[in-house]
Amino acid sequence: MSDALSLSDFEPDFLTAVMINATAEADGVSQLLNLWDIKVQSESGEARPRQFASEFYLALGVGLRFWAWEDSKIYFHLEVGLPSGKEVILNALQLVSGSELKELSERLNITSLRLIHDRFVWLAKNEMTVDLGFQNQLDDEQLDAIADFLWNNRHIQSIHGETN
Repeated sequence: MSDALSLSDFEPDFLTAVMINATAEADGVSQLLNLWDIKVQSESGEARPRQFASEFYLALGVGLRFWAWEDSKIYFHLEVGLPSGKEVILNALQLVSGSELKELSERLNITSLRLIHDRFVWLAKNEMTVDLGFQNQLDDEQLDAIADFLWNNRHIQSIHGETN
């Protein structure tokens, strides 16, 4: 799996899915940091949330992404030799910032984007709040079955406050 990444490598629908997922992951990182309630004292003496380097936030996002996959019994990242979500988060906490964390978080993010592109139905999470992955290349019959499933379950969207 190559670490090279170019936006021209991806279809517009995939890029839209990545942007939507990135927003959800940022919300997850924010919630995690709020739970940890890490504060520093400002010059005026008041406690305020600690600011971290961008590579720390990215590593936490990737860690949460992997952890969500693992919770859904999806292990594509482990099958290609990437660490577990817990391992990524622990590495982020140990390193906090710096070139080692920057290289790690960027490599894991790029590799996981390739996995999302190659192994997931991109819009499933965006439209139905589920991750739908597939192990091998799908044939037309399997793609039709997935399309039928998504169409027949489109009403599930209204559960999450969305309308068709």
